[in-house]
Amino acid sequence: MLNVLLIEDNPVPAKTISGLLTRLGHSVKHVVGMRRASASQFWALLPTEEKLELKDHPWEEVDLSQFHVAIVDGMLIGKLHGWDAVPALVRAGLTCIAISSEETLNKRMQEQGAQCACVKDRCAFVLPSLLSSVQQSLEKAG
Repeated sequence: MLNVLLIEDNPVPAKTISGLLTRLGHSVKHVVGMRRASASQFWALLPTEEKLELKDHPWEEVDLSQFHVAIVDGMLIGKLHGWDAVPALVRAGLTCIAISSEETLNKRMQEQGAQCACVKDRCAFVLPSLLSSVQQSLEKAG
């Protein structure tokens, strides 16, 4: 089982991806945006049922050391976009998977250190094998 940080601001793909990963036995923490606190700590913008002004959204401190993988959208709510967050996530030891709907944003996140990418509407088909590869790599290393 992997601990996955899902950073996705669109509720439809977030629900689909989170449900899929949970059914596969992974633990998922879903956030809709982030801002940096330190090298290994981030403040995560939590999802809400209603549309709120950014200043009114709930924030939670997130310790990146508790996650194996970050699945990162390119365009996010908050102070960081996916391509801004990826380098810090990689430095914290997470495997990053870029999942933008736009290939150019996936490429940009890969240039910043994301190990792989998939177009968002193909995630349900691609993520299981990507996460299986990550899990196998961690088991070999561990």
